Amino acid sequence: MMSFLLFLKERSAIGCDVFEIARGSEYIGRENLDEFLISAANLSEEGVASLKAEYYGVDYIPDNDLAKFNRLAKINHALGEIYIPYDVHENDVTVAVSDLDDLILTDKIKKFIITNHRIDNPRIKFCITKARSLRNMAVRKSSIRDSSIDNRFISDLLAESVEVGASDIHISPYESTCEIKRRIDGELQHIRTLPIVDYHSICVSTKVMAKLDISETRRPQSGHLQKDNVDFRISTQPTIYGENLSIRILNKNKQYINIENIGFSDEQVKYLRQISNFPHGMIIFCGPTGSGKTTSIYSMISLIDKQKKNIMTLEDPIEYRINGVKQTDISEGIIDFATGISSILRQDPDVIFIGEIRDSETAHMAIRASMTGHLVFTTMHANDSIGAIKRFQDFGISSFLVADNIISIISQRIVRKIMGGMTIISEILHVDELINNLIHQNASRSEIMDKITMRTAKFKTIRDDAMGKVAAGLISKEEIDRVLCNVKLY
Repeated sequence: MMSFLLFLKERSAIGCDVFEIARGSEYIGRENLDEFLISAANLSEEGVASLKAEYYGVDYIPDNDLAKFNRLAKINHALGEIYIPYDVHENDVTVAVSDLDDLILTDKIKKFIITNHRIDNPRIKFCITKARSLRNMAVRKSSIRDSSIDNRFISDLLAESVEVGASDIHISPYESTCEIKRRIDGELQHIRTLPIVDYHSICVSTKVMAKLDISETRRPQSGHLQKDNVDFRISTQPTIYGENLSIRILNKNKQYINIENIGFSDEQVKYLRQISNFPHGMIIFCGPTGSGKTTSIYSMISLIDKQKKNIMTLEDPIEYRINGVKQTDISEGIIDFATGISSILRQDPDVIFIGEIRDSETAHMAIRASMTGHLVFTTMHANDSIGAIKRFQDFGISSFLVADNIISIISQRIVRKIMGGMTIISEILHVDELINNLIHQNASRSEIMDKITMRTAKFKTIRDDAMGKVAAGLISKEEIDRVLCNVKLY
């Protein structure tokens, strides 16, 4: 980069001030040098590209010539750049790139051409063109290619996955293959393995459909697309072999589940109905990702009279739509949970659902909402109900505030039934006077458990609930061992 800057300075394309800024800044590198030169040195995109061509001693390809690329040309990603073999004639291949400073990139391009064009000993000539032109060309060509492995393949994969009730799809590149899996009933299932050359088409096609930047492969991206009232949340993650694609399926056609049908016992359902009408306090559902916490909260919110209560939510993302509830999706990144709570408190709510408490600021704001007379539902990643108490204390919330504001903590997991389908196993810790005092005293996990079992036999741990369902023939012992392998024995 420095030698190119010296070249620009000697050509009087940039002044000494711009040169010194670029040389001394740790924030200006090869990835954003073009943008810096266009803004700081008042150069045009064409000007930067043609100066690069002169510096490297290669041809500059203007837009009109670039549009005449050979029909056999392929578009692909190589270490974050898009390149187009736009003229193929026998063993001669002319390739348009936006930069030649990356030797690893140019070597990757040579290997790609040898493999995909099946040319022995190709004579490769590099040319420089505008980066924006390459991106535009890639988008246009991706939309007109006649390949069943592209849009049609992805559309069929999405529709198929919705039909079988999948929650997620994973498209993962490896050295020579691409694996496609989907998660059904909490378990990943292998769908198919494809050659790596097909992965590139799938990746570009999916990113175009989700309106993601197909020229960006070195940074994670997120986007979404919607089909037939089903929302597909797409995220990319760079790996050594390409971008891993993860697609979350949110089916708005799916109805939220009645609280009686989730897997809670009759006694638990009676208790949850009772606390859903409390005027204020916090009701916390804890467990790992995919344990059904949000579904349980939706089922409780459905019990509340929406004509008499103003119910507002902050979700990431919204999984179900509930009539009469004001739902806010924060997954777009405009607000976060903490600032969202502050905003909602100005909307005169009675009930607030906070999608997840994942940091100290959100924890403090949730406690504040409870203290000021609101019923707060939320979720938290904790292995069990007592562990959730410790999480709040780790967030810097005083034991007095934790004890005085939490109504109940429900820990749950989703398990597979022997006869098919899913149910939950759970434990409910009601923060009564005894638990309240123990929290005030900063009692340990074992001390809290000892006091509960000494006073009453009514409290059932999640493992107790699981073994009861095993005895009833609903679930297998092997399933319990799989799901509860990381849950501490009290």
